[in-house]
Amino acid sequence: MAKIGRELILVDSYDREIKALGPAAEGEDPDVTASREDFEDKLARANKTIKDIDAFHGHINKHWTMVDQRKLGYVLYAPPISVSTGEKMYTEDWALVDVHLDKINWNNFKGNVVHLGTLLSYSDYPIPTSLL
Repeated sequence: MAKIGRELILVDSYDREIKALGPAAEGEDPDVTASREDFEDKLARANKTIKDIDAFHGHINKHWTMVDQRKLGYVLYAPPISVSTGEKMYTEDWALVDVHLDKINWNNFKGNVVHLGTLLSYSDYPIPTSLL
C-alpha cells in the first residue's frame, strides 16, 4: 500500500507537468514534445503499477492472510550449513521440504527454487567474526 501511495504522488506530479506543458501544438519546440511524451509514458507506467499492485494486494488479502494459507509444506531435513565445501569452496545450505501439492501453481513453478522475498539486505545477515 505504501508503494501505491508513492505512485499516486508521482501520478499527481506527472499530471501537473503535463498540464504545465499544455496541449500539443503544431510547430512546438521538439524538446517540449519530447518532455510531454516522457511524462505521459511515466504517467502510464505509474498508473499500470498502481493497477498491478492493487490486484496483487487483493490476491494476497483473499488467499494468503491466514497462517494455514501461507504454509507451503514442512521441512523434513535440513543439515547444518557447510562452508567452503567441494572443489569450488561453495557454501552448502539446503533442505528437504515436503510441499503441499495443492499450494503450488504447477503451471508457473520453476522447480528447485523458493523465493522468500527481497526485503532483507546483506546487513541483515551478519558475518560471524570467525569467518572474517
